[in-house]
Amino acid sequence: MIDKIPCTAKVSEAFEKSTGNKTSEEQMGIMQKSMHNTETRFYRVVQYEDPKPLLVPVIYAAEDCSSEQPVIVMQDYRDCHVADHRKGFSEKQLFAIVDQIASTQAFSVMDRKATATLQSDSNKELISRSGPQLLSICRSLLAAMPEKLSCIKVCF
Repeated sequence: MIDKIPCTAKVSEAFEKSTGNKTSEEQMGIMQKSMHNTETRFYRVVQYEDPKPLLVPVIYAAEDCSSEQPVIVMQDYRDCHVADHRKGFSEKQLFAIVDQIASTQAFSVMDRKATATLQSDSNKELISRSGPQLLSICRSLLAAMPEKLSCIKVCF
């Protein structure tokens, strides 16, 4: 099993490495809460789908930040590994990631339960407040790999 517990310090470190900019603890707390809550809501919706619309592990528990102990407990894929994000992704990994992001976006727009769950008022507020950090990451990635990420230019 893998236990995912929200940790602002890890989020802050990851964003600083991605953008080269320091972000306040308050901003990182907002971003971390938004990410964790969105992930828990997503897993709650997807866990009852059969067949699964996306590649997701078995989820044993998904508690958001409003609970006493926010945590996600999920299946451990023994033959898989976590890529070192500091070294960057290979082209194959990048396309697999983009494929799953596109599938997730399509699912979140086309599935009524997902739309209702992921578009709650509290989630909208958190996402709108974390937007500047995400925009900064997208710009940094685009600057670092313009030939591979030219499709992102549409968003700017």
